[in-house]
Amino acid sequence: MVFNTHSIRNWFFHLIILSAIIGTAWLGIWQLQRREWKHALIATMQEHLGQPEAQWNGETTPEWFWRRVTFSGFFDFDHKFLVPRYALDCETHQMIWGYDVIYIVQPDSTDSGSDILVDSGWVIAKGLSDLTDQQNKTYQFSGILRPFQPNIAFMPTQQEHQWAYISPKMYQAANQPVLPLYFQEIRPYACSTSAKGLPDPNSLTDNHLQYAITWFALAGVLLALYIYRTWLQSSAKTRRPARFKDSF
Repeated sequence: MVFNTHSIRNWFFHLIILSAIIGTAWLGIWQLQRREWKHALIATMQEHLGQPEAQWNGETTPEWFWRRVTFSGFFDFDHKFLVPRYALDCETHQMIWGYDVIYIVQPDSTDSGSDILVDSGWVIAKGLSDLTDQQNKTYQFSGILRPFQPNIAFMPTQQEHQWAYISPKMYQAANQPVLPLYFQEIRPYACSTSAKGLPDPNSLTDNHLQYAITWFALAGVLLALYIYRTWLQSSAKTRRPARFKDSF
């Protein structure tokens, strides 16, 4: 069986264009799945954040996701994680470099016996040395229990000592059982140590339907071009004398 150069180019074209059609259609389906997940997330946040603050009993079931809770516990200062990012400085009103500081905390009044990650807020980089680690002191925590962000494509790879975001791998790095959630501390605003505020479900962007339409439209255009090109080739072959047809 002999393939000429034109035949090889033709098969290569079919492979590329069909792969592009399948890929763009899959991205459209993925965006619809993301839209469904986002709507469920917003509904859960609205329901759970609207409930009164409760004393956390150590449960980690989805019923506790996005609940406002309070508990007391001890810091494990041997395990402190820093997630670098920029934030708005309240004095200069400029974006400055700092860190989200995440600790491991041992609750003293839960039944689970598991330590939990606590996001204590953002600290300016030069203020890290001002943090005091006081052992054997009970702290009262007030905030929300947050599930981890689901893994999606193109998220940066997490490596120990090079954290890009709060991750379940922090539990593993601290030799602790991996919980499906972490605790975000809510404290009064301070310039040098800025704790995060309560999240607003209504502020979450929901552009997934527009993205899905864009990907499906692109897939449709590619499919139309593919059908048109295939029709042109078929018409040309029917008009071409037999001796000039491609040989295989």
